[in-house]
Amino acid sequence: MLIKNKQDWEKSISFYKKSLKRKTLNFKETQYLGSNKQQLQRRNSFYLRQLKHRATKAELEFGFLLCRFSKPFIFQKGFFNKFHRIADFYLPKYKIIFEIDGGYHKDIQKKDKLKDISIQKLYGIKTYRFLNEEVLENPEYVISKLTILII
Repeated sequence: MLIKNKQDWEKSISFYKKSLKRKTLNFKETQYLGSNKQQLQRRNSFYLRQLKHRATKAELEFGFLLCRFSKPFIFQKGFFNKFHRIADFYLPKYKIIFEIDGGYHKDIQKKDKLKDISIQKLYGIKTYRFLNEEVLENPEYVISKLTILII
């Protein structure tokens, strides 16, 4: 879903919060017989929905910060061709991905760097990363970086 403004983002968040109150998703319930490719697509789709349902406070706040710029974006955009990657925020017009990294990303920085390089080579999309702490505790810094990158 392409999110174009604050109202779209609020609707999106509202949907995700309501769905959290519903029964927890179970991958086995979404499986069906089909080709390996169909099963993989189904699994990826399921995983994408789970990520949207489990959005962190920092991701939600970043979405509001991004809405200030009135630039359309996609939350939890999947890239599944050649490799498996789900980006937190994707701005198709600018070919930019924004990732909001939690504490565990400190342990997998090399893996993240390889993903960023791969997606830039395959799709020409540049990745920028913010830490949860930056988004939650220093939104002015995040806004200044966004201003430089998308205006």
